[in-house]
Amino acid sequence: MTIETTRVNSHLAQHDPTGVLTPSEAVTSAIHAWVSGLDIAVQGAQFIVDTPACPDSFWPLPPDVKIWQIPGKNPKLRLPNESEESFLTRRRIAAETVGFVVRYGLGLGLAPEVSLNGIFVIGGRPSMYADQMVALIKSHGHKHRVVERSAERCVVRVKHRDESEWEEFTFTMQDAIGAGYVKGKGPNKDNKSGNDKYNLDPKAMLYARASSIACKAKFPETLRGMATYEELQDERSQERDEVRTITTVTAKDIKKRAALAAPTQPAETTPAADPEPTVPMLDARQWDAINRRFVELEVVGDGQKAARLTVISRIVDRPIARGGELTATEGQLVLDNLAGNLGFEVVGQALGTPAATEPVTDDAEPDDTTTDDAEPTDQEWDAMGGAEAEAEASRG
Repeated sequence: MTIETTRVNSHLAQHDPTGVLTPSEAVTSAIHAWVSGLDIAVQGAQFIVDTPACPDSFWPLPPDVKIWQIPGKNPKLRLPNESEESFLTRRRIAAETVGFVVRYGLGLGLAPEVSLNGIFVIGGRPSMYADQMVALIKSHGHKHRVVERSAERCVVRVKHRDESEWEEFTFTMQDAIGAGYVKGKGPNKDNKSGNDKYNLDPKAMLYARASSIACKAKFPETLRGMATYEELQDERSQERDEVRTITTVTAKDIKKRAALAAPTQPAETTPAADPEPTVPMLDARQWDAINRRFVELEVVGDGQKAARLTVISRIVDRPIARGGELTATEGQLVLDNLAGNLGFEVVGQALGTPAATEPVTDDAEPDDTTTDDAEPTDQEWDAMGGAEAEAEASRG
């Protein structure tokens, strides 16, 4: 008998020693059991909330703070100039999130460690990656197979363990466009809504949606309303953000701002104006390194240029329309933020998509289409320094 069961039975005995419950007592006992279980889970979370075992996403950030602005990119540390009250509040929320995820996962038959690795809370709704959902239904004896998987459509077949017939489900790119999930297409042609992951990795997204539709339709008793991470991202991508008018900042503008910000001497001691200071700009070697890193982070395929510029703009905190607008310092900042495993998280946050690799199944064909065609244009190379760019091109 578990601690939770002992507490519940003790609570019931206070009302009716015979164990026969009235309807109101049954409701009360169920709530009592849920609260007791959640309390125990939160207590257990204290052992891991400060460790790498606790997902960083469970720790909220202070207002107006981005992950790449944090020293060491570790939200579990108290930030410079952060009050103790703010830090303790963030820590409490992280521990309570761990407790909720563990408690929710137990209801699905998942071990706490599995839940921490596979369940995410988005907008108050628990979710899991599609491949995790497939693993869950298979662990209950159900079947799932991939029939067809391409950038245009995905077909899966599923079979309930208590049934003899397979049922087929299909989800196509046209379905996604028609539903308003795809950025820059269909209803989103003239706005910024939509999920750009369909443009960057269509095979993975179509697989995720076809699998989630099939699993939710055939195995509701196993999933109990659980949604996939990809499904909730699609829903959130349809929210229309307030349209803001921004002005593109060029390298020339940066030089002018640097000149205005430079300290000046009193007029009587400065007979002539100092020459305008120059700001070192991004060179071809840095731009090539940035693009190679994007390939490693799987930001490839149709729409890769727009996606990469979106990530870069978010890192340097200003709109970037082409590589030649970056300073050398900003270029190094981009490389630092894309380095290591953090790069996947930074890309995922900038593009509004999970930083996860494509799920692998026995029936899926390998994807060999990874090319890097985002080399700087002639105009961009000119902006970065024609001679150096030409030298870099000759070496390539």
